[in-house]
Amino acid sequence: MSLYSEIKNFLKYKKTMFTTPSHDGTGFVIPDYENFLGRKFLSYDLSEYDGLDNLSSPSGIIKSAQENCAALLNVSRLFFLINGSSSGIVASMLSCLKKDDRVLIARNCHKSVYNGLVLTGAKPYWIMPELSDEWGIYGKITSEAVKDALNKYSKIKVLIITSPTYNGICSDIPKISEICRKSGVILIVDEAHGGLRQFLYSSNAVLQGAHISVQSLHKTCGAPNPCAVLLMGENSLISPADVQNSLNLINTTSPSYPLMMAVDSSLRFLSSKNGKEKVKELFSNIENFKKNISSVPDIKILQNDDFTKIVVKMDNLTGYDLSEILYDDFDIEDELSNEKSVMFLCGLGTSKFKLKKLEKAFKKISERNEKSFKTANSYRFTLPETRISPKDAFCSDLKFIDVSKSSGKTCGEVVSQCPPEVPVLLPGEIIRECHISYMLNRMNKTSVGIIR
Repeated sequence: MSLYSEIKNFLKYKKTMFTTPSHDGTGFVIPDYENFLGRKFLSYDLSEYDGLDNLSSPSGIIKSAQENCAALLNVSRLFFLINGSSSGIVASMLSCLKKDDRVLIARNCHKSVYNGLVLTGAKPYWIMPELSDEWGIYGKITSEAVKDALNKYSKIKVLIITSPTYNGICSDIPKISEICRKSGVILIVDEAHGGLRQFLYSSNAVLQGAHISVQSLHKTCGAPNPCAVLLMGENSLISPADVQNSLNLINTTSPSYPLMMAVDSSLRFLSSKNGKEKVKELFSNIENFKKNISSVPDIKILQNDDFTKIVVKMDNLTGYDLSEILYDDFDIEDELSNEKSVMFLCGLGTSKFKLKKLEKAFKKISERNEKSFKTANSYRFTLPETRISPKDAFCSDLKFIDVSKSSGKTCGEVVSQCPPEVPVLLPGEIIRECHISYMLNRMNKTSVGIIR
C-alpha cells in the first residue's frame, strides 16, 4: 500500500488534535495558504501522531514505504530525503568520515560536498574530471585517474564523484567501484541529476557498485522541491544505522508528510507500466528534437549519457549570447550556459510542445545569422591550493575585502553560482588571479570573505 493510501486511511479516523501543526488541516487556515495550497493539501500535513510513523526512527508506514521503494529500485536500503540531495550527500559523509580522514573528491562536485567537509573535518584531496574545450564543460572521472590518485595519495578512505554531471556525462561507475573495492575505499556517487535514467536503463550507481548514491526526484522525476532519496548497496561498507543517525543530525524533527508522500508516489509511478511508458515517450520526444535540429546550420548537439540534458552550441554565438537571445526574443529560459554552450534540463514536465518551441527558436536564430562580436570570459577549474582545512576556515574570523585586492589571500567562504553550485572557491583555498577574473566578470561579485 502506498504512503498516500496509508495517510488517506488514517484521516478517516482522525482524532481531535491538540498538537502540531497548528492549522489542524481543516481548522483555521490562513487565507493565502488556502488559496495557493488548499485545504486538501493541508489536511495531509500531519505530525508524528499515534498510528503514523517517525522519519527519524521509522518502524511503521514510513519504514514500509522506504522498503517498498528500495525493492522497486532493486537496492538494499532507501531513505526518503525531504531536504534535497544536499542533505543526503552531507549525511553520507557524516556516516563514514571523521576528523582528518582522507577523502578524494572530484573537482566538479556540488557545494554540499564542501559543506560535508566543514562538518566532518575530513581532509580533502582532489581529482580532476576530463575537460572539453569545445563545449566549455567538464566530463567524466576516468577509472585511470582514480587508480592514479589512489596510488598517489595514501590512506584514502572515501571517493566522492558526480555522475552524471550537470551536463549529463557519466563516469564508468562499474570500473571505478571495482578499483575502490580492491582498495577498501568507500564510493559515494552524487547521482542527483540521474534519477530518471534508471527507469529507462534499469540501472543506477548503486547497482553498478557504489556504496551509496543520492538522487534528486525534483530535478527530472516530476516531484516537488526538494524531494530526493539516498540509496545503499547490498554490500555497502557503510552501516545503514550510521546513515540514519547522520540524517537525524541534520534533518528537521518535523518532516513533511506531503513531501514524503510525493517521494513515494513518484517512485511508484515511475516504476509502473504507465510511468515507464511516460519515460520512453519523453526519451523519444527528445531524440526527435535532436534529429530535427541536427540539420540546422551552425548547430551542434553534445552526445552525452543522460537524455534529460540537452547541450547545444552554435558556431557563431557564445553560449552566453545564445542564452540571452533565447530569453529575450523567444521567452525561453535554459538551465545553464557557458562561453561555448547552453544546457536545457528536461523532465516529466517537458512536453512535445515545449521542445517544438525550442526547435523553432533555434531555426529562427540560425536564419537570422546572429553572431557574437566579443569573446566571453572563460574559467577553468584548478586543483585547490589550500592553507587550512575547510572546517578550520569555516570556524575562523572573516573580513570582507574588494575582490580586486584578494590575490594571495585565504578564502573564507564558499564562492559559487547556482546553478550549478560547483564552487569556484572553497574555505581555506588560496585566491588566484583566475578566481578574481571570474568573480568580477562572470559573477559581478565585488567583495569576498577572507580569513583574518
